[in-house]
Amino acid sequence: MSYIVDFDDVHKSFGTNLVLNGLNFHVQQGEILALLGHNGAGKTTILRIILGLLEINSGHVKVFGSNPISKREWNRKQIGVLSEDTGLYESLTVLDNLYFFADLYQCSTVEYKKRIVDLLSMFQLYDKKDTRIKEFSSGMKKKVALIRTLFHNPKLVLMDEPVNALDPINIQLLHDEMNSMREKYGTTFIISTHNLDEVVKISDSIVIIKNGRSVREQSIHLDGSLNMLETQFSLLNLSEGDKNKVKEILDGFHLGWNLKEEKLSVKNANDYMISELVLALSKNHIRICEIRKDQFNLESLYVQIEEENIDYEFDN
Repeated sequence: MSYIVDFDDVHKSFGTNLVLNGLNFHVQQGEILALLGHNGAGKTTILRIILGLLEINSGHVKVFGSNPISKREWNRKQIGVLSEDTGLYESLTVLDNLYFFADLYQCSTVEYKKRIVDLLSMFQLYDKKDTRIKEFSSGMKKKVALIRTLFHNPKLVLMDEPVNALDPINIQLLHDEMNSMREKYGTTFIISTHNLDEVVKISDSIVIIKNGRSVREQSIHLDGSLNMLETQFSLLNLSEGDKNKVKEILDGFHLGWNLKEEKLSVKNANDYMISELVLALSKNHIRICEIRKDQFNLESLYVQIEEENIDYEFDN
């Protein structure tokens, strides 16, 4: 499979400071992936490597199938970048900023003029298009920076803390535009953020980075099929023979499970597997009085990993 971004055993040091220590992750076209990790975990370094601004010490990095260093100029036209610092020119107007970056991306102003107008209108900035950036609040500057990042329909978008300084309405507008772009153009997004609520709302997958390594690369599906969760069954009046039947049934499903007294915990089961398991238990006259599914809690997962003293790898 060809990935838009692919990191394979990547190491990067600054002097004696080892920032990335065998990092592995990949991103598919049209995916929205969130990079998570504490301050100094290496998230900004990763974004700079993708842009071809930093060389790695060892390992392999491919962006659009090639070394990002060798394709840096070509990639510049294909990648939209939103840094935590908006990077706008304060003395220029909104339109002057956007046209300047259109020239930098070597875009046709005529070609993207309608797109710029549409985004200005969407973020309610069209009436402010001739206003100098220095007169704007931080939230309005952020919206201009978002427009600059998206207007040329890049194939890949890198965003550092994209919703900081935005109100809930504009956050939803950004989410809608991200989903629209990936549906229309197959745009891929990588976001770096500490906002875990934002991650759950918009991301397809997460990579949690600790000590320069990816300690979790996991798809997020909020439809009940997330494979990090457990399903709890309360069983009624189990005899020893019933317990043996339950064990035989579960062995046939190849799931992680634990049976203690009349409490059955099952891991890695999606909705279809749960329905099949209920059917199998019922056919064997195993009485179920309650089924409870854990709800996904990214904050608990993140804190749990950050508190671990030993690095470990997870299976997808």
